Amino acid sequence: MEQNSNVMSKLKNKKKDIILADNITETTIKKTEEIKANDVNANKNLVQNSIKLENPLLENSEKEIETNKTKNEENVDHCKEISKSENEGNIESIKKDEENKYDAEQTSSNNNIVNHVIFNIQLFFSRDKKIYTIIYELFINYLSVEHLKAILEERDCIEVCGNILCDNKIEKAKMKKFYYNSKLKEFVKEDVLSFFCDVRCFQKFKDGIKIANNFDFLRLFKFESLYLFYNIKNYFSEELYLKKISGIIKPLYETYLKNIDGIKLEMLKVKYDNYFLEEKNKKQEDKNSESEKSSNKKENSFELNKVFEDKVILDN
Repeated sequence: MEQNSNVMSKLKNKKKDIILADNITETTIKKTEEIKANDVNANKNLVQNSIKLENPLLENSEKEIETNKTKNEENVDHCKEISKSENEGNIESIKKDEENKYDAEQTSSNNNIVNHVIFNIQLFFSRDKKIYTIIYELFINYLSVEHLKAILEERDCIEVCGNILCDNKIEKAKMKKFYYNSKLKEFVKEDVLSFFCDVRCFQKFKDGIKIANNFDFLRLFKFESLYLFYNIKNYFSEELYLKKISGIIKPLYETYLKNIDGIKLEMLKVKYDNYFLEEKNKKQEDKNSESEKSSNKKENSFELNKVFEDKVILDN
């Protein structure tokens, strides 16, 4: 038994020696591999250094490559920034172009509305009916000399006095109305006075021309002008042209109305209420006085006739 235990202990010791020997071998192999790897890296560095020493241009070329690489990266970033800013600029320019286009369309539309209003004022002034003085005094400020000339021609065609406030008919000899001007190479009117029933009407038209010389197209876009055009129908509901003018100006008036405070609106209302109502009352008073005069004339004529009849009876 003792012999067997000795054998077993010897075997165990032998096994430990074998394991220890294996560990030593593995460690030796690892160290050897590390030494080899270090030798290889060292050789590489030596080779590279020797190449660089032998070829100094190679080191410079590598530096140039690195520098160029950095520059290329910077250029790429710069190009990206430029393209980004250009895109933003293009978007802004597109927006501006769209805004300018919209503004141009809006301006054109507004100009058409105002021109349509002027045209209807011309038609209103070209008719053969008597016009309220208060309307004439207001609307004459929105007509140019060319507009007044066109009105004069229209009134001449219907053979009515050229003075817008007069409705007298004018009978003229058709054959003497025009003559041929060799300098202008066109037919022109024989006599300016032939457009009017008398000199006073001619002078009234000349006064209108003086006002028209100060014509300003932009004046028609002022809110007070728009207010007048839109609300004048409320004071002269019987006039169809004034109703039409009110309907034409309505969209432009409502656009401007959004930016007007209530105080200014109320002031304009009071101003024109007083203006038109006072003038209408004056006109009504004038009509009443005329009717009184005519009735008095009739009474006087009746009394004269009665006196004359009584005298005839007495004589007989």
